[in-house]
Amino acid sequence: KSVAAHERKGGKKGETLLALQWKKSENFPAWYSDVIVLSEMISYYDISGCYILRPWSYKMWELIQVWFNAKIEDMGVENAY
Repeated sequence: KSVAAHERKGGKKGETLLALQWKKSENFPAWYSDVIVLSEMISYYDISGCYILRPWSYKMWELIQVWFNAKIEDMGVENAY
């Protein structure tokens, strides 16, 4: 939920959004967005659909790539990127 949407729904200007605003079982997409933003894994950018990977989330991505590349190499698959 954006700050603007929070203010439209009765939230006060300057009030922080430091807690999850959604329940996972009720609105998974909004809950997931809350989790990755509040955990400081990503920041949204002004351009729609764009976001910035924060340093430790980028490190997680690199570790996933290392793990995945080892798995596909073991199966004899050639990396295509």
